[in-house]
Amino acid sequence: MEVRRLTGLRKDYAPFVVILFCSSIAAYLRGMDFLGTFLLALGFGLFSSSMGRYLVILDGGEYMLSARKRGSVYEVKVLRDGSPLWSGKVLDYVRLGELALDTRSDGVAVVFREKEVGKLP
Repeated sequence: MEVRRLTGLRKDYAPFVVILFCSSIAAYLRGMDFLGTFLLALGFGLFSSSMGRYLVILDGGEYMLSARKRGSVYEVKVLRDGSPLWSGKVLDYVRLGELALDTRSDGVAVVFREKEVGKLP
């Protein structure tokens, strides 16, 4: 079993980021500096907000987990081999087959096959 932490661009935002960067380059080339600067700033803002941190567990399959804190509740997404397995709120403890999510004071602990493998970012 291998556990890794990854940081990457979320796929649902990628087309918008590319379109904004290409439009800003086109605006600069046509001499519209203000519009180009605006689109470039908007693109960088969207790019920075679309970066996601993931915990990846490799063991016969790939589990990818990401979490966001909304108040005192964590919203967690779990993907297995690229397809959605579960998405929801973790208030205290959630069990998903051989994977379990446990809320602690410093984040959400991930338990895989009765062994704690890490915490969600």
